[in-house]
Amino acid sequence: MVKRSDIENDVKMLMQSFKNDYRIPTSGEIISPIIKLMSVVYMMHFVVITVGLIVCDKKIWFPGIAMWLVLSCGILTVMAIMMAYGNLSLLMCIPKEVREKSLLVNLAKKKLRLYGLIMIVFNTFVAVVLISERSSLIIGYGFSWFASFLIGGVVFSMSMSRYMTPAVVATLDKIRQVVSSPQISSNSEEV
Repeated sequence: MVKRSDIENDVKMLMQSFKNDYRIPTSGEIISPIIKLMSVVYMMHFVVITVGLIVCDKKIWFPGIAMWLVLSCGILTVMAIMMAYGNLSLLMCIPKEVREKSLLVNLAKKKLRLYGLIMIVFNTFVAVVLISERSSLIIGYGFSWFASFLIGGVVFSMSMSRYMTPAVVATLDKIRQVVSSPQISSNSEEV
């Protein structure tokens, strides 16, 4: 059971970690974990398409299959980056030892793992249905992942919103301001 005071104290601890100088992650460091997670989607796409080709046993135009595969995975990757980039860049500014102790960060990780597992199970079921129906596999499977991302993102936001008390939201806004606004010291203004 999580108490309001626990979450508010946790966010204050996160804010305290910004009192000292912090490291700003590069775009590559921010995108790397997203691509790592997306590799599961890429692998599932490849396996499903391969199994679909074996089961359907039709004359296949392989350049068309490759084009749809790249297009589908590309759209999903752009979508994942758009959904996660801002929050991940903020999260990566927080020192690792502070992130590991954070109640709010650990709650979010736990929920993301659960929703990710549900998305994988759901899309595996969709793949089995699409293969057994011998339907338009690539387009249907890509749309299934697209819808899963949208629904998963909304459900995740809704499930995290109950922890967002006014004090938590205000502190998170302060953290965003600290990270996004340049701090110019009075010494640099004199130069």
